[in-house]
Amino acid sequence: MENNDAVVEQSLNLVDQAQASAPEDMPEEPTAEPEKPRHPAEPCNTQTQETAQEPTPTEEAPKLPPELAEAQDKIAKLSEEKRILYEQLLRRQAEFENFRKRVERERADFELKVRADIISNLLPILDNFERAINSANLSADDSNQESFLTGVKLIYRQFLDCLSSFGLTPVKAVGETFDPHIHDAVSTEVNPELPENTILEELRRGYKLGDKLIRPSMVKVCVKS
Repeated sequence: MENNDAVVEQSLNLVDQAQASAPEDMPEEPTAEPEKPRHPAEPCNTQTQETAQEPTPTEEAPKLPPELAEAQDKIAKLSEEKRILYEQLLRRQAEFENFRKRVERERADFELKVRADIISNLLPILDNFERAINSANLSADDSNQESFLTGVKLIYRQFLDCLSSFGLTPVKAVGETFDPHIHDAVSTEVNPELPENTILEELRRGYKLGDKLIRPSMVKVCVKS
């Protein structure tokens, strides 16, 4: 028992010495301030800050299967080919339309030229009919000559109607003002009573086929002096 009491007493002495040797100016541990009550409308910043501080893992785009990627490439190529072919088709249609109009215009011009050439060869015949009618000397008691003249006039009228059906029209001359584009002045005559350049006489009739002049009229023109 005495030994135990001695051990206890020695332990107490060591504790007292340790307390006596401890520094007196040790800072006191700060007391935790009581947490202020948070208003219900105020957001909780703690969780937001923690979320912002946490690094977000980079999301990788899901890779397409090789078959699907290949199909998309084919679709893109086919769409581009379709666009190119459509533009080519539009150009071809425009070129064909221009070609069709040009061919129709050239054909119309060719037909007009052919008809003009044919009628030009027939005009001398028409001229001879006119000369025959104008040079016929009629007598009142010569019925045969009158019948002949009547027949020639009918043939002339029939032939003229045939040419008119192709678009042949005579050029106006007597009484008109001289136009060098459709008239050919072969002689002049002084006539103070009429305006200058008035056509006095038609020596050979001129003709037009549509708007095309086949031959001009040979005329006599009035002059002042």
